[in-house]
Amino acid sequence: MEPASLLPSIIFAGLVRVMLMLYGLWHDANFTVKYTDVDYYVFTDAASHVIHGESPYSRATYRYTPLLAWALIPNIYVHQCFGKVIFIVCDILAAVLIHKILRSQSCSAQSSVFCAQLWLFNPITITVSTRGNAESVMSVLVLIALHYFTKNTTLQSLVVASVTYAISVHVKIFPATYAVAIYFYVNSKYFNHQPVFSVMPNRYRVLAGVIGATTFAVLTGLCYLMYGYEFLHETYLYHVIRQDTRHNFSAYFYLFYLLPDVSWLSAAVFVPQLFLILLSSYHFYEDLIFTCFINTFVFVTFNKVC
Repeated sequence: MEPASLLPSIIFAGLVRVMLMLYGLWHDANFTVKYTDVDYYVFTDAASHVIHGESPYSRATYRYTPLLAWALIPNIYVHQCFGKVIFIVCDILAAVLIHKILRSQSCSAQSSVFCAQLWLFNPITITVSTRGNAESVMSVLVLIALHYFTKNTTLQSLVVASVTYAISVHVKIFPATYAVAIYFYVNSKYFNHQPVFSVMPNRYRVLAGVIGATTFAVLTGLCYLMYGYEFLHETYLYHVIRQDTRHNFSAYFYLFYLLPDVSWLSAAVFVPQLFLILLSSYHFYEDLIFTCFINTFVFVTFNKVC
């Protein structure tokens, strides 16, 4: 089976998503419970504040990078579904990247297409993007970074991977859990496909670190200059101190419910996450993609808001 055989699936999956997006317009106009994700209304309201020269954080519960509000300004000027189109495109691109990554890892064409189809026709991914959730943007950023980190061909690949990874961390902090694994993976044997464990810095690690840190600092610094401490608090710090007993899928839900006034508890629950992430990063770093999956799984499983 040739890689091009993914194209019919992409076209069909795209049509399904567009149909659901259009259905959402009708559903929202005729039902009390909306098809559109409540966060999409938050994004759009934040974009409206930006248009009027205000902070996107003037919209209550907007706790994202201002880049998202800026990107969705066409929701106001062009059409309310503009952002959904962007999220759908990113959703499709994620499947293409899954296919490319698997092919670069020597998976068969048939297996690579099948795995991409699992993403394309997964009801969850379809629903998430068509309802207006921005997670597909994060998926694309992380997959681009992983593709270029594992491509192992040129110095340019390492630069692209580092920049994209830094952008993903700026947009949403959870990819920071991959940092230690990436550090171990990028070593003196990086371009020879022979990862050797070492904690010592080398030119590849320094290059990746400097480029990534600079990219993150520039993006975060610009946002801070525009919106000050409010940006830092709402985008990053809020998630560190947050306790929410309404999200009762968290392993810590009942603990927070019983001890709502213990201020240090919110920070203490990060310890199991940190320990397991460091452990998996050390044991599995040679397979970077698998390690990132494990670290994401650990992050979600032991997240205090779930």
